[in-house]
Amino acid sequence: MKIEDINLGPSVAVLILVTGAMFALYIGNENAIFGFGGTIALIIPGILMNLPHAFLYGYGTDRMKMTPVSISIAVVVTVVVFLMGIMVFRAERRIPIQRPSLESSFSDSYLPLPFLAAGAMPFMFLNMLFILPAQVVSALGYQYTDVGQFIINQINYNHWPGIIAYAFIILFLGFAFGLINISPSKVARQLKERGDYVYHTAPGDATEALIMPRLHN
Repeated sequence: MKIEDINLGPSVAVLILVTGAMFALYIGNENAIFGFGGTIALIIPGILMNLPHAFLYGYGTDRMKMTPVSISIAVVVTVVVFLMGIMVFRAERRIPIQRPSLESSFSDSYLPLPFLAAGAMPFMFLNMLFILPAQVVSALGYQYTDVGQFIINQINYNHWPGIIAYAFIILFLGFAFGLINISPSKVARQLKERGDYVYHTAPGDATEALIMPRLHN
């Protein structure tokens, strides 16, 4: 076999992808130590780059008319959504707890459960899972079949099946990442080890059963 016959394309592509991923992780760690926002700041450039297209086309392909009325509506909606996002992000459910080991005003405290226990993680993984059916169809070579075309055409932002799938995915990710970020079993165990307890609830399993439904309601 001659050297000219060796195809280095796949190896070079894998090397570039792995190198890029490692470099992104390095930049994220450095930003978490010396920068702002931690590793989540890595998604900010992509969001800013997509903003002009989002304002001009939305989720469709037809360019929207930029009139003073439409611009004013867009500004008002953006401000309202931004303020509502801040309120929702800061909202939390407070479960009163008793801390007998502390003889101060902190002995009568509470257990905070954020309304968005999952944080921004569901939105970071949402698009990846949303386009997964179309990617699978294309990878298997079924994109030109009737079933493949139906999946590709329906699972998007402009049809009810896609909207319903979008809602189910974000609910699932919110539940999953909420359990990861705030583990009810871990919280109940920590309360029990510190000697703290929720009013009218036994420490341990009963406290975990109390926290679990309140974490996602």
